[in-house]
Amino acid sequence: MRGGGGAEQADERLGRDESVGRDAARVEAAAKKFGAAWTTDLDKVLADPAYTVFFDAAATQQRHATLMRAVEAGKHIYSEKPVATDLSK
Repeated sequence: MRGGGGAEQADERLGRDESVGRDAARVEAAAKKFGAAWTTDLDKVLADPAYTVFFDAAATQQRHATLMRAVEAGKHIYSEKPVATDLSK
């Protein structure tokens, strides 16, 4: 599963792959490029037990909240960027 507007190539060893984003046109275009499913419904994807890994590419100001939702949903998370902009989070 992909968070934010990130577009990476699907890896068949990981099973299903779905791009999630706020901008439907942008996430659809990125998903089509790599043959992935797409949606703007993060809650639906987080609730789906078929998705166990969450790759986050959310904007810095949204990243902490998005990652915490994924953790609370029991997902393994991967984030290349800082999780938060201040140490209190």
